[in-house]
Amino acid sequence: MNQQKIIGIYLAAGQSSRFGQNKLLASLGKVPLGSMALETALQSNLDEVFVVTKKGDLLKWFPEALRAKYRKKVKILSCTQSNKGQSFSLKYGLDKAKKGGAIAIVVILADQPCISVHLINQLIEYYHAHRLLAFIGATYRGTISPPILFDARFFPRLYELKGDTGARQLIQRNVHLGYLFEITDPILHTDVDTVDDYVNLLQKLAPFPGK
Repeated sequence: MNQQKIIGIYLAAGQSSRFGQNKLLASLGKVPLGSMALETALQSNLDEVFVVTKKGDLLKWFPEALRAKYRKKVKILSCTQSNKGQSFSLKYGLDKAKKGGAIAIVVILADQPCISVHLINQLIEYYHAHRLLAFIGATYRGTISPPILFDARFFPRLYELKGDTGARQLIQRNVHLGYLFEITDPILHTDVDTVDDYVNLLQKLAPFPGK
Protein backbone atom coordinates (compact mmCIF):
# COMPACT_ATOMS: atom_id res chain seq x y z
CA MET A 1 0.00 0.00 0.00
CA ASN A 2 1.36 3.40 -1.00
CA GLN A 3 1.74 5.50 2.14
CA GLN A 4 3.29 8.44 0.28
CA LYS A 5 0.19 9.66 -1.50
CA ILE A 6 -0.72 13.04 -2.88
CA ILE A 7 -4.50 13.11 -2.68
CA GLY A 8 -6.83 15.56 -4.38
CA ILE A 9 -9.68 16.95 -2.29
CA TYR A 10 -12.43 17.94 -4.69
CA LEU A 11 -14.84 20.30 -2.96
CA ALA A 12 -18.29 19.75 -4.46
CA ALA A 13 -20.52 20.36 -1.44
CA GLY A 14 -21.42 24.01 -1.95
CA GLN A 15 -25.00 25.22 -1.61
CA SER A 16 -25.06 27.14 -4.95
CA SER A 17 -26.99 29.88 -3.14
CA ARG A 18 -25.83 32.66 -5.49
CA PHE A 19 -26.57 30.55 -8.56
CA GLY A 20 -30.16 29.74 -7.58
CA GLN A 21 -29.94 26.01 -8.36
CA ASN A 22 -27.32 23.27 -8.31
CA LYS A 23 -24.63 24.79 -10.54
CA LEU A 24 -22.78 21.49 -10.80
CA LEU A 25 -25.62 20.28 -13.04
CA ALA A 26 -25.31 23.25 -15.41
CA SER A 27 -24.20 22.12 -18.84
CA LEU A 28 -20.94 23.17 -20.45
CA GLY A 29 -21.13 21.76 -23.93
CA LYS A 30 -21.87 18.07 -23.52
CA VAL A 31 -20.87 17.66 -19.88
CA PRO A 32 -22.08 18.86 -16.46
CA LEU A 33 -20.05 21.72 -15.04
CA GLY A 34 -19.32 19.76 -11.87
CA SER A 35 -17.63 16.92 -13.73
CA MET A 36 -15.13 18.99 -15.70
CA ALA A 37 -12.52 19.79 -13.06
CA LEU A 38 -13.08 16.34 -11.57
CA GLU A 39 -12.20 14.62 -14.82
CA THR A 40 -9.14 16.86 -15.04
CA ALA A 41 -8.09 15.85 -11.53
CA LEU A 42 -8.61 12.17 -12.30
CA GLN A 43 -6.48 12.46 -15.44
CA SER A 44 -3.65 14.09 -13.48
CA ASN A 45 -0.82 12.49 -11.51
CA LEU A 46 -2.74 12.63 -8.24
CA ASP A 47 -2.75 9.24 -6.53
CA GLU A 48 -6.39 9.49 -5.50
CA VAL A 49 -9.19 12.03 -5.62
CA PHE A 50 -11.61 12.38 -2.70
CA VAL A 51 -14.86 14.04 -3.78
CA VAL A 52 -16.55 15.83 -0.88
CA THR A 53 -20.29 16.21 -1.49
CA LYS A 54 -23.22 17.43 0.54
CA LYS A 55 -25.59 15.01 2.23
CA GLY A 56 -28.20 13.66 -0.17
CA ASP A 57 -26.35 14.56 -3.38
CA LEU A 58 -27.39 11.99 -6.00
CA LEU A 59 -24.28 12.80 -8.07
CA LYS A 60 -26.23 13.39 -11.28
CA TRP A 61 -23.39 15.72 -12.29
CA PHE A 62 -20.87 12.85 -12.12
CA PRO A 63 -21.39 10.73 -15.27
CA GLU A 64 -21.54 6.98 -14.69
CA ALA A 65 -18.99 6.32 -17.44
CA LEU A 66 -16.48 8.64 -15.80
CA ARG A 67 -17.10 7.10 -12.40
CA ALA A 68 -16.61 3.60 -13.77
CA LYS A 69 -13.43 4.51 -15.64
CA TYR A 70 -11.76 5.90 -12.52
CA ARG A 71 -13.44 3.75 -9.87
CA LYS A 72 -10.08 2.77 -8.34
CA LYS A 73 -8.90 6.38 -8.10
CA VAL A 74 -12.00 8.21 -6.89
CA LYS A 75 -13.71 8.11 -3.52
CA ILE A 76 -17.01 9.82 -2.69
CA LEU A 77 -17.33 11.41 0.76
CA SER A 78 -20.65 12.77 2.02
CA CYS A 79 -20.11 15.63 4.46
CA THR A 80 -23.10 16.05 6.77
CA GLN A 81 -21.89 19.49 7.93
CA SER A 82 -21.18 20.97 4.51
CA ASN A 83 -24.02 23.46 4.98
CA LYS A 84 -21.93 25.16 7.68
CA GLY A 85 -19.35 26.32 5.16
CA GLN A 86 -16.54 25.27 2.87
CA SER A 87 -14.09 24.86 5.74
CA PHE A 88 -16.12 21.95 7.11
CA SER A 89 -15.97 20.15 3.76
CA LEU A 90 -12.23 20.76 3.47
CA LYS A 91 -11.50 19.53 6.98
CA TYR A 92 -13.69 16.46 6.44
CA GLY A 93 -11.78 15.61 3.28
CA LEU A 94 -8.50 16.30 5.06
CA ASP A 95 -9.42 13.87 7.85
CA LYS A 96 -10.01 11.11 5.30
CA ALA A 97 -6.88 11.98 3.31
CA LYS A 98 -4.70 11.75 6.43
CA LYS A 99 -6.15 8.33 7.22
CA GLY A 100 -5.48 7.37 3.60
CA GLY A 101 -1.76 8.06 3.92
CA ALA A 102 -1.55 11.52 2.35
CA ILE A 103 1.77 13.33 2.62
CA ALA A 104 0.16 16.22 0.74
CA ILE A 105 -3.22 17.24 -0.62
CA VAL A 106 -4.30 19.31 -3.59
CA VAL A 107 -7.45 21.34 -2.96
CA ILE A 108 -9.64 21.65 -6.05
CA LEU A 109 -12.97 23.46 -6.40
CA ALA A 110 -15.82 21.95 -8.41
CA ASP A 111 -16.91 25.40 -9.61
CA GLN A 112 -13.57 26.06 -11.35
CA PRO A 113 -14.19 23.90 -14.42
CA CYS A 114 -11.29 25.10 -16.56
CA ILE A 115 -8.27 24.06 -14.53
CA SER A 116 -5.82 21.92 -16.48
CA VAL A 117 -4.04 18.62 -15.98
CA HIS A 118 -0.80 20.48 -16.64
CA LEU A 119 -1.44 22.92 -13.78
CA ILE A 120 -2.12 20.13 -11.27
CA ASN A 121 0.91 18.19 -12.44
CA GLN A 122 3.05 21.33 -12.14
CA LEU A 123 2.15 21.54 -8.46
CA ILE A 124 3.00 17.88 -7.93
CA GLU A 125 6.29 18.02 -9.84
CA TYR A 126 7.44 21.14 -8.02
CA TYR A 127 6.53 19.56 -4.69
CA HIS A 128 8.59 16.45 -5.41
CA ALA A 129 11.55 18.68 -6.27
CA HIS A 130 11.15 20.99 -3.25
CA ARG A 131 9.82 18.93 -0.37
CA LEU A 132 10.57 21.61 2.23
CA LEU A 133 7.72 23.80 0.96
CA ALA A 134 4.52 23.91 3.03
CA PHE A 135 2.32 24.83 0.06
CA ILE A 136 2.50 25.47 -3.67
CA GLY A 137 -0.05 27.39 -5.69
CA ALA A 138 -0.68 29.61 -8.66
CA THR A 139 -1.73 33.24 -8.83
CA TYR A 140 -3.25 35.37 -11.56
CA ARG A 141 -2.44 39.07 -11.25
CA GLY A 142 -1.45 38.43 -7.67
CA THR A 143 -4.66 36.65 -6.65
CA ILE A 144 -4.27 33.17 -5.17
CA SER A 145 -6.74 30.54 -6.28
CA PRO A 146 -7.02 26.72 -6.27
CA PRO A 147 -5.77 24.24 -7.13
CA ILE A 148 -3.33 24.53 -4.23
CA LEU A 149 -1.03 21.83 -2.87
CA PHE A 150 -0.51 21.62 0.89
CA ASP A 151 2.20 19.56 2.56
CA ALA A 152 1.28 17.59 5.70
CA ARG A 153 3.13 20.13 7.85
CA PHE A 154 0.50 22.71 6.88
CA PHE A 155 -2.47 20.48 7.77
CA PRO A 156 -2.76 21.80 11.36
CA ARG A 157 -3.17 25.33 9.99
CA LEU A 158 -5.97 24.17 7.68
CA TYR A 159 -7.87 22.96 10.73
CA GLU A 160 -7.91 26.59 11.93
CA LEU A 161 -10.30 27.53 9.10
CA LYS A 162 -13.85 28.39 10.10
CA GLY A 163 -17.17 28.82 8.34
CA ASP A 164 -17.09 29.52 4.63
CA THR A 165 -13.54 30.85 4.54
CA GLY A 166 -10.94 29.34 2.25
CA ALA A 167 -7.21 29.03 2.77
CA ARG A 168 -6.22 32.26 1.00
CA GLN A 169 -5.72 34.29 4.18
CA LEU A 170 -3.74 31.47 5.77
CA ILE A 171 -1.44 31.43 2.77
CA GLN A 172 -1.04 35.20 2.80
CA ARG A 173 -0.06 35.12 6.48
CA ASN A 174 2.45 32.34 5.85
CA VAL A 175 3.61 33.19 2.34
CA HIS A 176 7.26 32.70 3.36
CA LEU A 177 6.59 28.98 3.92
CA GLY A 178 5.53 28.16 0.37
CA TYR A 179 5.87 29.00 -3.30
CA LEU A 180 3.45 30.86 -5.56
CA PHE A 181 3.91 31.20 -9.31
CA GLU A 182 2.07 33.46 -11.73
CA ILE A 183 -0.05 32.08 -14.56
CA THR A 184 -0.96 34.06 -17.66
CA ASP A 185 -4.25 32.43 -18.67
CA PRO A 186 -7.11 33.78 -16.52
CA ILE A 187 -9.52 31.03 -17.58
CA LEU A 188 -7.58 28.55 -15.41
CA HIS A 189 -8.83 30.40 -12.32
CA THR A 190 -12.32 31.19 -13.60
CA ASP A 191 -14.99 30.18 -11.09
CA VAL A 192 -18.74 30.04 -11.50
CA ASP A 193 -20.64 31.55 -8.58
CA THR A 194 -23.56 33.22 -10.37
CA VAL A 195 -25.62 32.75 -13.52
CA ASP A 196 -23.77 35.73 -15.02
CA ASP A 197 -20.47 33.92 -14.39
CA TYR A 198 -21.88 30.88 -16.15
CA VAL A 199 -23.09 32.85 -19.17
CA ASN A 200 -19.76 34.66 -19.44
CA LEU A 201 -17.91 31.34 -19.34
CA LEU A 202 -20.15 29.88 -22.03
CA GLN A 203 -19.30 32.83 -24.24
CA LYS A 204 -15.57 32.39 -23.63
CA LEU A 205 -15.68 28.69 -24.41
CA ALA A 206 -18.01 28.78 -27.43
CA PRO A 207 -17.99 26.76 -29.52
CA PHE A 208 -17.37 24.16 -26.83
CA PRO A 209 -17.41 20.50 -27.87
CA GLY A 210 -17.24 18.98 -24.39
CA LYS A 211 -14.81 16.30 -23.35
